[in-house]
This record gives sequence, structure tokens and C-alpha cells, in this order.
Amino acid sequence: AESASEEPPAVGMRWRRQFVRTLVRRDDGVVVLPDLHAIFAAHLGIGELGRTGEVA
Repeated sequence: AESASEEPPAVGMRWRRQFVRTLVRRDDGVVVLPDLHAIFAAHLGIGELGRTGEVA
């Protein structure tokens, strides 16, 4: 099965764009890969953290 990843579109998605890491198109549909770091940072109210856990 051939697949290609791409940036999420600016409009037309139910997910907030900052919570989507990438989209992967497959022969049988589209897979949304979430940005778990951004989701949990927003949920926990810890703001923007760098990928190493340090405040940016």
C-alpha cells in the first residue's frame, strides 16, 4: 500500500491544526497522526514546551 505524508490543511478538519502532526494518505483512506506533546501541554496548561521538556 502506497502512502504519503503531508501537512494538515488550514481548513476543513475537525482537529485543531496545532494538534495534528501530519496526515498520511493511504490507498484505503487518510490517517491523522496527532501531536501528543501539543495536546497534553495544552490540556495540562503547561504552555509551549520544547521537545526536550524545557520551556521555549
